[in-house]
Amino acid sequence: MNSRFFKGQNVIWRRRKTLDGVVFTTREKFDLNGKIVTKSGNRAAEGYQPVKLLLSLVSTLSHRQDAAEAAWALLNTIENGIMSALTDIDQVLSTKLIAEITLSTLKGFDIDAYITYGRYHPKLVSKEELLKALD
Repeated sequence: MNSRFFKGQNVIWRRRKTLDGVVFTTREKFDLNGKIVTKSGNRAAEGYQPVKLLLSLVSTLSHRQDAAEAAWALLNTIENGIMSALTDIDQVLSTKLIAEITLSTLKGFDIDAYITYGRYHPKLVSKEELLKALD
């Protein structure tokens, strides 16, 4: 009956109608599950697992009382950023890209979480950048 694309969420909202006239709404989102993730060094590639990123976010946000809720919302934001960054549906996802988008998202959301997460990714964010973020 009706469809709308929500650009910031990478979601398509659809209003549908069954043959017997029942109207319902669906939301369709590209699923990153099953996307191959390459890792740095000699570590083996594996499928994308959002739960790993979610647990990392909860840990990074542990100083907040709303850590679980904030991590869930950030996971969606980060996955939207990943979708926007992928230029080809068959493009392989890297842990570096996931970390870069996570750092960028955290920097705009919670500077303490950005610093905590950044400490675990010294190849992506320098000590000087982390110190500057403290100011």
